[in-house]
Amino acid sequence: MNQSPAQLFASLKRANVLGALKQLAQSTSSRFASATKFELVYQSQRYAPKEVAALALEHLFHKAFDPKDLKGEEGSVCFNALSRLGFTIIPKQTVAPPLLLCNIIKRILELQTQHSSQNTPLMQERGELVRKHFKERIYDAFNQIEPIFSQHGFDCAVEGSDGIGRKSYSPWVRIFTPSLSPSATEGWYVVIHFSSLGDCFYVTLGCGSTEGVDLKHLPSEELDRRKAWARDRLNVKGLSTSKFQDPIALHGNKLSKQFERATLCAKKYLPESFDENEFWQDITELCTLLTCIYDSVLQGKSPDDSQSALAQASAEIENVVSPTQKAQGQGRLRDPDERRVVELQAMALAKAELEAIGFSAIRDTSANHSYDFEAYKSGSKWLIEVKGTTSSNAEAFLLTANELELHRSNTGKTGLAIVYDIELDRSGTFPIASKGLVKLFLPWDPEEWEFSPSAYIARKKMA
Repeated sequence: MNQSPAQLFASLKRANVLGALKQLAQSTSSRFASATKFELVYQSQRYAPKEVAALALEHLFHKAFDPKDLKGEEGSVCFNALSRLGFTIIPKQTVAPPLLLCNIIKRILELQTQHSSQNTPLMQERGELVRKHFKERIYDAFNQIEPIFSQHGFDCAVEGSDGIGRKSYSPWVRIFTPSLSPSATEGWYVVIHFSSLGDCFYVTLGCGSTEGVDLKHLPSEELDRRKAWARDRLNVKGLSTSKFQDPIALHGNKLSKQFERATLCAKKYLPESFDENEFWQDITELCTLLTCIYDSVLQGKSPDDSQSALAQASAEIENVVSPTQKAQGQGRLRDPDERRVVELQAMALAKAELEAIGFSAIRDTSANHSYDFEAYKSGSKWLIEVKGTTSSNAEAFLLTANELELHRSNTGKTGLAIVYDIELDRSGTFPIASKGLVKLFLPWDPEEWEFSPSAYIARKKMA
């Protein structure tokens, strides 16, 4: 097999990795060495990432892979592929924790009262606690946290910051999925904030509050809109933020105020009454809320992405053209099983809607024609195109050249059904699609729409 590692891993599917993990969970022997620097965490178990990747490739290609065939290190093709498929890799803790979480929190709050914008010895100590030790304690608890993310097909990571250049009044530690929140200015995350008075800290769920390299503050109206959308999505899923209703006051500067405005919900903790069990329970509950928001963003239900269905389709085209490139924007691409259940749900709802308005003899022709349904109404034959999306709008979709030609050459006799806002549940072994809204265009006139080329077939010119 003369394929590069990048080509091999570009073909890897999440199901291949799950098969490898199942095999490892049932086996007591291994031809791979134990993990030394990094571990893959899945459903409260920890594995050597290289071994998982090798077995996953064996499931895919039915060929043995040896340790020397793969590079298992941060930034490697192997690690990037596992992360792309929603698996979490973290640094391995090789020694006993030197600091207890309660002592880390207590000391950070003490140092908050000694704030300086300069990198003084005290601020260096605070940075070490925020960026290293607190982060390590969260990694230690990933057996509790990671399953919440992995059941939805997300990986997760931890980041701490005490300011870039000038030391911040309000340091923070956040838990997030890198593809959906590549930086603290983008997306949603669970975040721990510390009061500048040193009297308390908060566990919160919030979103990015600034934009650009100059950290321009987003308007309060924009942050309020994002929070209202997130509350609505949580309500749709039957989830509540009622446990996290404490007002947040960081007593810092203007940036601290932005952090407060971007907080969807919060719970206040006092260092003298800190209960670590309660803290981890709250973190896991907030992570559950976060993954619900991530699901909604990935399905295109966020108001910040009005053409998410088109962006998803364009990303899939890009994945075909450059399969080794990391997926951008909406996070990992939906796999074929997820696309299929969305398509089937769209077909079912479109058929029911057509029947409700008097169409009959509706026949599925999607397998061998450039349209999805053949249907009759008042003795006339119609050709119906169906487009299904998890996006919350029906304003854009991908159309093939053959489909466009069909509609143009049969104008007046074809229809378009866009089924949007479909719900996709990834928490089980197989994805499940439900709900959805139908928008019909009967007849559909392509001349009322704009068409932009999103891909070309390239062939070398003959000499």
